Parts: sequence; C-alpha cells; structure tokens
Amino acid sequence: RRGLIPFARPFSAPSAGDDRRQRRYGIMTERPQISSRKPAENGGPLNVLCADDDEHVALTLKYVFESAGHHVECFGSGHSALTRVLSELEYFDLIVTDHHMPSLSGLQFVEKLREAQYMGRIVVHSSHLSETAVKAYQTLAVERIVKKPASPFELLEAVKGLKHS
Repeated sequence: RRGLIPFARPFSAPSAGDDRRQRRYGIMTERPQISSRKPAENGGPLNVLCADDDEHVALTLKYVFESAGHHVECFGSGHSALTRVLSELEYFDLIVTDHHMPSLSGLQFVEKLREAQYMGRIVVHSSHLSETAVKAYQTLAVERIVKKPASPFELLEAVKGLKHS
C-alpha cells in the first residue's frame, strides 16, 4: 500500500500551473460537472463536500472519507464550495467545513447554506473557535464541531451517526 498522499508544497492561491495539481489530487476550484448520482439512502455511502483552504487538510479529509466508502468533493474556498452546493442543493448529505478561510469564512458559508434552505448535515472542522463562533454555529444547527488536528478515527466517528439521522 502506498503512503497516504504525496504533498508537493503548501496550498496557496491558484496559479497558472495549479490546474494539473488540483485535478491530480481532486481539489476543485470551479464548479465540476454535475453528476446524476443520488444522495445516500438507507445506508448507502454519503455524498460529502469538504471546504478547506489548506490543501493538506482537504486531501486528508478526501482520503479519510473515500476510504470509508463515501463520495467526496473538495474545494479550496468557501465561494467555490457554495457555488457547487447551490447548483444541486439536495445532492450533498454532509458538508465538512473549516472556519478560517479567506474571503468567505466557514461561518459565512454556513449562513449562506441555511439561507438557501440547505437541510443537510454540517460538521465544522477547525483548530480554534471563539465562544461567539461556537454559539453562532449552534444557532445555525451545525451537527458537530471537530477540533483540528483530528485523527481519521475521530473524523469518521463524528459523522458515523449522521448516515441515517
């Protein structure tokens, strides 16, 4: 078995040569082709969207959830993730988002999702949240808050009960 995921360099703002690297590792910056795959029903795999501006974290989330059998799409910004979700509002069963992202924070992302009537589950995966941010996320009916760094086991445990809820 090969190593977890090869990392070439830290994730940064997209540049001209990033397209090839983003396709290789599955990090999306623009709206992908919309699939005809339906959301999980009765125990099937979850459709998961991960939003994190740190490429290493995004790739780890993708690897962890795909290894557990879920379909995963990752985005490096809240804006691109929001565009994808709004293109097919009921497609994703679960959204995992970072809090600290440039231009559109995790909190702003979740607020816009709820304004658009996204009714799926949301997990916030962040290294530090203020008490105010935690209360705001609770008001927005976020399912769980998972502190970084989280082990693969902790991440899967955080979403384990979400399949059939």
